[in-house]
Amino acid sequence: MSSIEIKTSAQVLFENQFATIEYDANVDSLNLIYKANPRYEDFIVANEKFLEEFTKRDKFRFLVDARKMGVIGIDAQNYIIQKFIPSLMAHMKGKTLYHVQVVPQNEVFAKVAANNIKSKSEREVKGFVIRQFFIEAEAKEWLRQQL
Repeated sequence: MSSIEIKTSAQVLFENQFATIEYDANVDSLNLIYKANPRYEDFIVANEKFLEEFTKRDKFRFLVDARKMGVIGIDAQNYIIQKFIPSLMAHMKGKTLYHVQVVPQNEVFAKVAANNIKSKSEREVKGFVIRQFFIEAEAKEWLRQQL
């Protein structure tokens, strides 16, 4: 267990049965929290809503909590690498974007998918810093310390 505790004062910006998008003022980050394993179409909706919210702000940090998401297919992984991350970076206009993934500790296939996104993104996208954590409080603490 981690001794790090970050209080949440999150404002919910979007929510459906699969995901919640929130702004966390304590961390100054936009967060995408998956509540269940989405179908591809629902995955795209949540990510497009996130992009919409992201481009309204000058935030340089974001968190994705994928612990309840389950395994996503290669199409969803490719969407993240080929469309989602480039869209985020276009909004950044050369500034560094800090991203954390909170991944499930015991779900092997979900970790493989997250690692695939992480490794491809780090190789292909300049100015995109991504880290993975198993514990949300540790992820938020690292993210809060950036900038």
